[in-house]
Amino acid sequence: WRPVFFVHDLIPITYPEYCREQEQAQHQQRMLHILQTATAVLVNSQYTYDELQTFAQQQQLALPPTAVAWLSCDFAERTVNVAECGLLLKSNYFVMLSTIEPRKNHLTILQVWRKLAEKYGDATPQLVLLGQQGWECEQVLDLLERAPAIRQHVVQLAIASDDALVTVLKQARASIFASFVEGFGLPLVE
Repeated sequence: WRPVFFVHDLIPITYPEYCREQEQAQHQQRMLHILQTATAVLVNSQYTYDELQTFAQQQQLALPPTAVAWLSCDFAERTVNVAECGLLLKSNYFVMLSTIEPRKNHLTILQVWRKLAEKYGDATPQLVLLGQQGWECEQVLDLLERAPAIRQHVVQLAIASDDALVTVLKQARASIFASFVEGFGLPLVE
């Protein structure tokens, strides 16, 4: 065996406040195992490479041969009628694509949408949240369920086909990417 590992990020170690409590210790064990057993390591960005290198130095371990291997997607020609997904979208909408979790910063964006609704009323652009519910997202869910000003201008779609995802992204005015930290940021690439 010549193990080669792919490391997406070290966020549970470097930013534990954005992860579940037990994840820091578990991810540290994973990274130690990788550093001690890997023949080679692939990472998704220069940022992740730098974080892994720093972690290796802190642990006084050698970094195995490591290369940045960017993730990508090829959805350019895929489309579908978004109404097939059960979405009734306005012609003027923005998209936020990510799992709903504290690190992705949905809470701030929803507060912005609340202010937009107060100022513009029915002319407020729609916000489409594409992504499943993650962990520690109760405040976001409370806003989505109980804040009338937000509820009438925000729709959430937890699951969408690749074709629907591409269509929603293509037809949006812009994509909002408000994360506090990312190892790579696949939603931005998509």
